[in-house]
Amino acid sequence: MDASAGLRAHKPGSIGAPLSAGRRNFGYVPSQHLGTAIAPGLSITDNALIGHQRHPPFGVLINPAAKAGWADRIRNRFSTAGEAEDLAATLSGGNLQRLTLGRELAHGGPLIVASYPARGLDIASAAAIRSALVDAADVGKGVLIASEEIEETLEIATRVLVMHRGRIVADMPPEELDSRKLGALMTLGRAA
Repeated sequence: MDASAGLRAHKPGSIGAPLSAGRRNFGYVPSQHLGTAIAPGLSITDNALIGHQRHPPFGVLINPAAKAGWADRIRNRFSTAGEAEDLAATLSGGNLQRLTLGRELAHGGPLIVASYPARGLDIASAAAIRSALVDAADVGKGVLIASEEIEETLEIATRVLVMHRGRIVADMPPEELDSRKLGALMTLGRAA
């Protein structure tokens, strides 16, 4: 089954900056965190910095106090378990997800791409992550979510793109969809 993609943006055309000009200028939350977004052999603090180490308040020399403060803000925002110097490999899947999303939201780029952002999380954690993505969109960021979670998609998207066999078969606002129609588009490529 192909995923539906939920789009949320404060206003059309709000992205504005180039996405790739020698460095990634957007946040990316992959569906598989460990080994893709998170380096299991590095500390939670070091993982909170990955991708940001060359940007202010950091640079060529990284101030340990600034690094620790950055990591603490990310960990506290999503209540990520573990001590700052614990290896990321010791975290549960949900904590890896929260650490990755917190880091990518802190990036400050104009776009967040999240693949299955609330998969496997408890209800409260999933709600916190969805709320953070909606908040990012409300301040002008583009947010693209890939998900097979129909309720999640309809709850937070302002536009829904539905894919079937690798092709977009529908592009509409969520209020024009219900779970039955969306499911038919995803599985059959057309409304039932």
